[in-house]
Amino acid sequence: MLFRGILLLLRFLLVLVLVRLVLRFVAGVVRGMAGEPKPDRRPGRARGAVDLVRCAACGTHVPADGALAVVAGGAQQRFCSSACRDQAVRGGAGAAPVYARPSGVRFPDLDR
Repeated sequence: MLFRGILLLLRFLLVLVLVRLVLRFVAGVVRGMAGEPKPDRRPGRARGAVDLVRCAACGTHVPADGALAVVAGGAQQRFCSSACRDQAVRGGAGAAPVYARPSGVRFPDLDR
């Protein structure tokens, strides 16, 4: 008797799952035919891509709208922070970019 009850409950749950899958499929087909975009189910994700630029002093990529821009010699350079901007300005026009690395990080090929 108990086994039959459990079997009946499992069958009922299986039917519910199948009905839900069929309804979701039909709703997706209807949305697709209506031309609606697929809903984004990931909360907190940014919508759309952001243009990135590389800092002329340290090489870090930052959003273009948040970068500090300096025009020198007719060319525009962008920096991630005022410290990087000041470092490049002190280095003079046409100075090679200086790529900083975090303190304590060692590169065997470079640290000889």
